[in-house]
Amino acid sequence: MSAKKTQLSSSPETKPRWISVDLTPKQKADMISRFPEPGEVFSWLHRLIESGYKVTQSWSSYDKCHACYIFPVGDDHANAGHILSNRGSTPYNALRGALYRHFVVFEENWGNREAQGVDED
Repeated sequence: MSAKKTQLSSSPETKPRWISVDLTPKQKADMISRFPEPGEVFSWLHRLIESGYKVTQSWSSYDKCHACYIFPVGDDHANAGHILSNRGSTPYNALRGALYRHFVVFEENWGNREAQGVDED
């Protein structure tokens, strides 16, 4: 299966671009195996914040679930002008999914759909 290409457009004249991707069943299993304890999520969260990101969570009344949003801080950031979002049944699941997408699916570059190694079988 070939990976989808996500195009990023970070022009200051444009609205922020929302980045959201569905995981394959294999990616979902991989995500669960990478977070055997809730503490692992907080380790990844700390790493994300130290890399210049802001994270917010809220209830999505439209989707009737928890939402997590990752924003790069600063215009010189590689992902500037974009917002990575994820939804989940709990705040923990929304955050866990967003972190997995950022670090594993996109390898910290939200335009990088070529590197989805876990779903290539």
